[in-house]
Amino acid sequence: MNQFILKRPLCSNFTQISNEFLHDNNVSILARGIGVFLLSKPNNWVINQENICQELEIGRDKLKKIFTELIDHGYMYKCRYITFAKKNEQSVFFYISDSKEHLYNEVISRDVKNKISTTQMSISPITKSPLLKNSNTENSHSNIINFNKDYLSFKNKENTKKENNNIIDPLLLDFLSIHLDEITKNNVLKITPKITLEKFKTLFEKCKIEYNLGFSKNFNSTLILALKGEWRFQDDLKIDKKLKKDRRILMSKVEYFKDLYLETKEPQESILNKFIENCKSTYSQDLIDEYSELLKNEIA
Repeated sequence: MNQFILKRPLCSNFTQISNEFLHDNNVSILARGIGVFLLSKPNNWVINQENICQELEIGRDKLKKIFTELIDHGYMYKCRYITFAKKNEQSVFFYISDSKEHLYNEVISRDVKNKISTTQMSISPITKSPLLKNSNTENSHSNIINFNKDYLSFKNKENTKKENNNIIDPLLLDFLSIHLDEITKNNVLKITPKITLEKFKTLFEKCKIEYNLGFSKNFNSTLILALKGEWRFQDDLKIDKKLKKDRRILMSKVEYFKDLYLETKEPQESILNKFIENCKSTYSQDLIDEYSELLKNEIA
């Protein structure tokens, strides 16, 4: 018998799942298992976290992490429909697919377009003004019309300014929708609405490295702090430590060449040249220039 994987043809009660998802080693085996469980449900089955926790006997925090992992890798999408949700009804919905491309085309891109269209601002112009029934009706009518014109002019300028300030790169919106949950995405847009996709991707990858190396306990929190300029990356800390060390050594060299000048009475230019020659193979030109100037003042 030369078959180790035993398969049988099925006509009912089975699920088709793409190997793209099943063999994606970037996703943990547990997340893939939950994904398979969800993909086995009917298309109109509403993904409810509490029900899943009860059915699979899994903790809410653990399931939340699994969902976040699936969202981060593009197999799941989370969105809110607060406008249409009644009190005590579910307003957060999850979509899952075994294909990132299919999920993006069928759900994410449409949701992003809908959000963009609903944020477009419009003004309904005032076409009529109520007439006041008194002896000054004509003047009052004229004043109201003038007020309406001034008000509309002001509102048009105000809204135009707001629209210009709130222009967000659609590609950035797509990227955020694929990789972040709704709350984190909104926080990103609130903190840095004008950030370019390229700059955000660079910061996103740096935060990913911090998280994967264990320097960060929560990826989303790290990303928000980094956008605020409140997160110190390990690479930056290493650079800072090296810079402090270089400055300390250069300061000691300044003291050494100052003493050399006082001992030998060599010309200042000669001492400066020796200092530069001694430093040029090890330190940056900016630092050399800075401490050369310091030495020059010391021996002047």
